[in-house]
Amino acid sequence: MQNLSERDFDLIRRAKYTFEKNTLIPREDETNGWGDYPACCPSWKVYRGVWNWDSCFHAMGIARYNPEFSKNQIQFFFDSQREDGCFIDCTELGGSYSDTISKPPVIFWAVKRIYDATHDMEWLRDKYPRLQKGLAFWNEKRLEGGLYFYSVDSESNKAQAPKWESGWDNSPRFDGDITSDIWSVDLCCYMVIAYESMAYIAETLGHSDDAAVYMKERDALAQRIESTLFDHNAGGYSDCFKDGRGFTDIFSPASFMPLFAGISSSEHAAAMAKMAEDENKFFPLMPAVSYDSPAYTPDQYWRGPCWINIAAMAIMGLYRMGYTKLALEYRERILDMCANEKRGLFEYYNSRTGEGLGAIDYGWTATFVMELIFMEEAF
Repeated sequence: MQNLSERDFDLIRRAKYTFEKNTLIPREDETNGWGDYPACCPSWKVYRGVWNWDSCFHAMGIARYNPEFSKNQIQFFFDSQREDGCFIDCTELGGSYSDTISKPPVIFWAVKRIYDATHDMEWLRDKYPRLQKGLAFWNEKRLEGGLYFYSVDSESNKAQAPKWESGWDNSPRFDGDITSDIWSVDLCCYMVIAYESMAYIAETLGHSDDAAVYMKERDALAQRIESTLFDHNAGGYSDCFKDGRGFTDIFSPASFMPLFAGISSSEHAAAMAKMAEDENKFFPLMPAVSYDSPAYTPDQYWRGPCWINIAAMAIMGLYRMGYTKLALEYRERILDMCANEKRGLFEYYNSRTGEGLGAIDYGWTATFVMELIFMEEAF
C-alpha cells in the first residue's frame, strides 16, 4: 500500500463517509424495490434507489474496505435479470423500476473486482451462468457488424430513450436521436473488459475452454475497434454510424476508452495523448465533451462538466499506455478539484471553475476518487 498524502487520506475518508451516508436500510413502512438488505444509492438526497452501473461502481469502491457488503450493491440486478439475460436499468425506493433498457455492461468487471476482494468461490460460481446470460443479451440484442450499440427494447414505452442506456443522458454524442444508429466506442470497450473479466472468471472456476473462447472474442473485438472506430482525419477515437456515413465528430472521455481497455495501438494512443494535452480539447479538467465542441457548456449535466468516473478512466488509460507524466498531472488536478470543494463529493464538476454541481455526496465519485489515488497499483 502506498503512502498517502494528507489530501488523499482525507478524500478516502470522505469517500467512505459518502457510501455510509448513502446506505439505504429498508424499513417496514417502505416499499423497497431491491429486497430486504441494505444497499447504497447514488445520492441519498436525489437518487433514492439502485441504478445498474452506479451500483457496479459502488461495489468496486466498497470492495476496498468492506468486501462482503460490496456484494449487496449488485445483487438486485441478478435477482431482476430478464429471461433474455438483460441486467435491467434500476429500481427506486417505492418499488418503481425501469426494465426496457440496461446500462453500460460493467457488471462483469464488478463481479471480478468483488471476487478479487472476497475470494468467495461459491458466490462466483453462482454468478457465472447469470453472467453468461448477460453476455448473450448484448450479443443478441446490441451487436451489429461486429460492434455494439445502445438501444431500447420497447418502442411502446415512450418514457425510455436509447441514449439513456448509455448513462450519458443528454450528451451531445447522442443529439438527434442517433443512439441506436451508431457504434459507441465506450460500449465496445466495456465489452472488451467484459470478455476479459469473463475469461478470468471462467479460468478461476476451472472452465479453461470457456476462457479461451472469451479471449478469442475479446481479441477480435479489439481489432474491430482499432480498424473501425479511429477517425484518422480528426486524430481520435469516435462513435461511428453503422450505415457508413462516417464518424459523429464528437470527442469526449469515451474517446479514451480504448486506452483504458489496453487495446489502443501506440500510434492511436499518441494521437489521443495529443488531444489530452490540448487546452482546446480536454486539458486541464477532462470535460464530458471537448472544450472546442459547439455543444460544450461547463456546467450542464453531460454537455461539458467533468464527471469523475469517465474522467478517471480516461486518465487511467493514458497512464496504462505510458503517458505517465500527463496522467499524473491530470490526476493531481482532478483530486485537487474534489478536495477543494469542501461541501462534499459531487455528481459532476464545472470543468472551468471546479465548482461541485448536481447531487452532493455522490457514490461513483467516491469510487473513482479512490481509483485515481491508487492508480499506480492497477497497472
